[in-house]
Amino acid sequence: MASDSPARSFKRARYALLIGTTLVLVLTIAAIMQLVKVTHFNLPLPTYFPVFAMILPSVTCFLSVFPLFSARVYATKKMFYPSILVAVIVFSSIFAALLAPYFSESLARSIHDSAWAGLFSARSPIVAHLQESMQCCGFDTLYDRAYPFPSKADAANACVLRYKFTQQCSTVWAAQTKSTATWCLTVFLVSLVFSIAALMHTIAAYRSTGRAAAQATAAASSIPAIIPRMLEPGYQAVSETERSKLLASQWPNERNEWAADNA
Repeated sequence: MASDSPARSFKRARYALLIGTTLVLVLTIAAIMQLVKVTHFNLPLPTYFPVFAMILPSVTCFLSVFPLFSARVYATKKMFYPSILVAVIVFSSIFAALLAPYFSESLARSIHDSAWAGLFSARSPIVAHLQESMQCCGFDTLYDRAYPFPSKADAANACVLRYKFTQQCSTVWAAQTKSTATWCLTVFLVSLVFSIAALMHTIAAYRSTGRAAAQATAAASSIPAIIPRMLEPGYQAVSETERSKLLASQWPNERNEWAADNA
């Protein structure tokens, strides 16, 4: 049975590695896609959200699976791994909290309106790119701050006349941002859950190791002084009577058994 235990542990570690690697690949690919969306649609969402969403799953998987393969090395790093796990938990919690405004309809609308107003006032070509990419005109309406920018040659309805788009950009743009924020939030929450589980496992493993070490120390300290003396060459020359007295004085609880064995 003892020889099967390491084999079963290694098998469980391989399954954990397979599941963890698959989950990391899925979350990392999703995070890369969200980063592409942020840059392509110029979403009013900081790029560090998808960037950290690409990094955290790999770190969490490593910290969760590595102890299963290298328990001895893991046990010697009693502050290193827990510190990283705590950092992952803190960062995941902070990023998840920072995404909250994008799930509030009023706050999200204010964020998008301010971003679009900045692009329009600067007459940025990004407005034209967004309209073509999302196939929309204007922001709140088809004629609200739309490209082509109003001029003597182009009126406010120039976008509708030129591109024939029938929807305003605020709805589409906000939907793209919310979709990206949802994916990033999912990654952060998954990393948070796995990091907390790994930290709890680490604390339990260190407590178990500490108890085992304490028991070993207690067992070693409980060995009576008679055992080393019995190994000395001169001890065999001691008579049985003196040996019994010496043993009885240093190990009283075993006196009866010693007498029974030498009867």
